Amino acid sequence: MPQLGYNEGAFRKKLIEGSIKHKDGTVSYKVDVRRFDDFFTALSCGIIYKSCGSLPSNYSINHIYHNLIDNYMSNEEKMLTEMISSFYEDIEEADIMKFGHLKTLNSSIYSVKIYGLSSITIIHEFYGQFRVTSMLSRIFP
Repeated sequence: MPQLGYNEGAFRKKLIEGSIKHKDGTVSYKVDVRRFDDFFTALSCGIIYKSCGSLPSNYSINHIYHNLIDNYMSNEEKMLTEMISSFYEDIEEADIMKFGHLKTLNSSIYSVKIYGLSSITIIHEFYGQFRVTSMLSRIFP
């Protein structure tokens, strides 16, 4: 909270801009998903490089933001997001799915799990609450 007051409340004003306050007291905020995508693409590439010593070639990358609600998502897209989330929550780290290991400094702030065979899936979790699934899919010529 104190940081929201810095620089004459510039960050607070930016957050409030375009926000929607609901009757139950909750607030929805606009999110620049393109900036999130850029950040998680860079983070995912760094994680793969750190765990394997190289970057994969011929992959496309997409991210699923499990905690962001998009009012424009179809019911099928919402169901797919839930299915992916529950799949990786329930999966045991079988040897065949292990891709690499990366130890984070403080897992209560940030934890990461990496799975892979022909594609690579990275599960990012911040503060045990905000979950993002990054999926790197191989592009075949």
